[in-house]
Amino acid sequence: MDSAVPRRETEVPSTAININLDELSELAKLAEIKTTMKFIQALETASLDDDTGLDPEAIKRLRDAPQHPIDITDPDLRLSLDLFISIENSLQETYMSARRAIMRRHPEDEILTYDQVKHRVAQLSGVFPLVFDMCINSCMAYTGPFSKLMHVQCAASPGTTLRRKLQVVGKN
Repeated sequence: MDSAVPRRETEVPSTAININLDELSELAKLAEIKTTMKFIQALETASLDDDTGLDPEAIKRLRDAPQHPIDITDPDLRLSLDLFISIENSLQETYMSARRAIMRRHPEDEILTYDQVKHRVAQLSGVFPLVFDMCINSCMAYTGPFSKLMHVQCAASPGTTLRRKLQVVGKN
């Protein structure tokens, strides 16, 4: 019987391979592999202290997340949230049009505007939009290793500067 000290569960098994991503990245020859390695390295070193594009309030919520149940008992807030969630894949104008119709019928109600309900959803859930520039043809987003590029790097529109905003959903 081996009298060695038993390993803790957090200890790395002796069969694990330690990979130096910097060295591995230098060995890559294909441009696509080099780019992939840059994205991996960016993810590995990512920090909230980086220029993430997050506002200070979002960073504060990430670092100090609420530990209590959310309160959505206010009927106007609940109606605003229900309306917002029911049209999640529709245009902003759909929400505003439905809101106007409800307000005509019930002018005493205080249904949140689209921007207000979006902000409340972010506060209550920790889910918020992140906006990035991307190729107008949707072939690449200007993030990570591409964040400083001025021209599209894809075959569909090489060298063009066509950009549009891409909104993705992030989670706090």
